[in-house]
Amino acid sequence: MNITIERLAPVDAHDGQKWLRLRGKVEGSPEATWKTRTVNIAALVAGQTTVDAEKAKLSADVEEYYERWIALADVQI
Repeated sequence: MNITIERLAPVDAHDGQKWLRLRGKVEGSPEATWKTRTVNIAALVAGQTTVDAEKAKLSADVEEYYERWIALADVQI
């Protein structure tokens, strides 16, 4: 599984100074398995979190969502 993380453009310049928006997904998977994470820039500046830590959390969430989707694809009713 190859998880891609990309930075989403801010809504406007003011938004861009407050938030870092990331989207994680597995290429070829449905949008329902994608996940967006919004990180407060002040938390990054204060050292309360890092971009790498937020990317790791996002990757773990995307992996979980994708695995659930795969599990449901195999369910026969």
